[in-house]
Amino acid sequence: LALIVFRWWISGVLSSLLSLLGLGGNILSLSILADRSMFNLFNQLFSCLCIADTFFLLSNLLVLPFHFGFDNSFISFIFPFFESCCHFSLSTSIFLIITITVERWQAVCFPYYYQERTFNRSSRLITFTHVFPVIILSLLFNITRFISISPIGLSLQKIPQYLKFILFFQAFHPLTTTGLAPLLILSLLNYKIYSHMSEAKKFFRPGSKRTKEFLLAKTMMVLVLVFLTLNTPRIILGVVEVAQLREVEQCYENGLDYHVSKQTYILDFLARFLVILNSSVNFLIYCLVGSEFRAKLCSSMG
Repeated sequence: LALIVFRWWISGVLSSLLSLLGLGGNILSLSILADRSMFNLFNQLFSCLCIADTFFLLSNLLVLPFHFGFDNSFISFIFPFFESCCHFSLSTSIFLIITITVERWQAVCFPYYYQERTFNRSSRLITFTHVFPVIILSLLFNITRFISISPIGLSLQKIPQYLKFILFFQAFHPLTTTGLAPLLILSLLNYKIYSHMSEAKKFFRPGSKRTKEFLLAKTMMVLVLVFLTLNTPRIILGVVEVAQLREVEQCYENGLDYHVSKQTYILDFLARFLVILNSSVNFLIYCLVGSEFRAKLCSSMG
């Protein structure tokens, strides 16, 4: 009973309110970033991140009936589809954060290469070359989830070898692809960006293009710091789940059901809530750290 109440409040009430606020913030961010004065590669990639987060929040709102305890044949039918959309959009959002970090790393640490690349090609084309691989990778890594909700998925789940593959695939995705690998890549690149910016402080000139690139990098670093903080419980949960895979396999081999502990369920509710929070705070981060965005928002509001 306590677990049901916990899910009702955390995954139901609080998550729905946070998702609605996050949707409003992301839509407002997109309207500000769409202004011609805000047009640059970083802001275009940030707009794509807002779209991915909006899709993730919408998907979470659509699975709310399940978390509120409603259960009928229709909800049972649509829940796996929207849950798969949650995982796809979350993967897209995480890969976009890595993409934005790589873009800032190039702009700060390799300015001449970055300027040459952005000068000779249109910003929209560069954005497409960043975003298209992200979408493809997100689809590929989550294809097992989409297969599981199809008619062929039900047949494949009766094959022991396929069940084993699905179980141990979790060690690769989502744990490695959206957890451990982003943690390592983002930490390393942000360290390099921070080191380069610290060494170049004496060359700062207010209003110069180089200084603007550094200010955008500062916004990105705060974005990454918040991401790593709020996604740590999800990564810990992934490590715990992978560590228990052998026990799950033994249960399947002996025809037994594997029961997840109450503590794991609670950690899952909290981890999901923090991920929703991460997708909802981009607007606040940009307002607090992005001076150009903040100025544009103030002028738009009169």
